[in-house]
Amino acid sequence: MASSADARATSRGAGPDVATPSTGSSGALRPNPKGTPVDPAAAPGSMPFHDVCEYATARLAAGQYVELWYFTRAGVDYARAQTSATSGLPSARALRDEALRWDDVFFASGLLRARMLLAGWEPAAARMLAEMYRTLNCEHAHVGNEALLVRYAADVRREWHAAVGTPRAFNPAIINEQRMLHIATFHMLDAPLAQEQEDFTDAVAPLSGSGSQNSRERKRRRSDNRY
Repeated sequence: MASSADARATSRGAGPDVATPSTGSSGALRPNPKGTPVDPAAAPGSMPFHDVCEYATARLAAGQYVELWYFTRAGVDYARAQTSATSGLPSARALRDEALRWDDVFFASGLLRARMLLAGWEPAAARMLAEMYRTLNCEHAHVGNEALLVRYAADVRREWHAAVGTPRAFNPAIINEQRMLHIATFHMLDAPLAQEQEDFTDAVAPLSGSGSQNSRERKRRRSDNRY
């Protein structure tokens, strides 16, 4: 005959090794975290888990381009503040990649890689893209012109995404110094690095032909801009 203690355990529907559900304030049953078994070999995640809005995750899952803003801290805050009415909709506050700060870009690159993997992207593709941001941060951030890094990364990621799955596909982790020089010279003429690159071009330009003529023209424009 079962003892009264056994009967009480049976009526509760649990033994010493079974997690019993507990009731929340709403009355619904939920798992009891104190009774949930834990794998002693399980380590913490490599990076914190951040919320990303449904709009961004859906575009990633469909293989579509999505602004990096959704993976910045501001984008994470937007995801947390979403309601059922705004779920799946783009944010009116989303910025183009070119308008972000470099520290926001670098933060977002890690979250973008994690979400690309969750969305089913090839690990090699996600790794190459993350490597581009890491290389820019490690080898070029010391230049002191973050606008150049932001513009380069924005242009290359957009072109890379359009080329994925086509014969035009390329590895974005290979930093193209000539592309950076082009951006500095033709898109960021007011930046200090652009001035340095222009001075360097003047110094190595041929003493005759179009190179010398272009050099003289640039110097004339700089002289005119001083007045």
